[in-house]
Amino acid sequence: MSEATIEALQTENEALKAKNAELLDELKRAKKSRESEGLKEQVEKLEAEKGELADQIHQLTFEKPVNEFFKSVCPAASALRQTFSEHFDIARGEDGKFYINDKDGNPTLKAVKVGQHGEEHHPRELTFDNLHDLIHERGLEDIRYFMPKPTGSGATGSTYRSAPRPPANDNKPQEKTLNRPQLGMR
Repeated sequence: MSEATIEALQTENEALKAKNAELLDELKRAKKSRESEGLKEQVEKLEAEKGELADQIHQLTFEKPVNEFFKSVCPAASALRQTFSEHFDIARGEDGKFYINDKDGNPTLKAVKVGQHGEEHHPRELTFDNLHDLIHERGLEDIRYFMPKPTGSGATGSTYRSAPRPPANDNKPQEKTLNRPQLGMR
């Protein structure tokens, strides 16, 4: 073979090698993109599962205990909670307890006496007594409607003035006559 044909074959061989390298690079990029698409799909599935699990955790650790609290207060718990939510929010503290916040996210405070003349303000925990006090302090009749009615003469808000008394007896009790010998004339 002549030198011209050998050079032409070498040139063609180098061109084929370059084309082969180019095709291999393209194949690698296609595999990576398929893998990344597969990974993207897996990541999307995992993120969706993570969101579902976060919702379940929220339901179990926040919504369920709060709903149970409102059920313990009133049989119409969902209506009570909806009315309550118009005025207040519920937040979970770092200690795991639930607190009543105003709609701006600020805790509602209650005054606690310290000593004879001192007073401290503490966040209001979500309890029946704190809810009742808050309704009384702010005059929230729409929430008071759902609260159980107080009973007994000493209960705040009770309509009973005192314990029921037996009816008055207009007849005076008759005096007992004793059988004593009478002295004097008969």
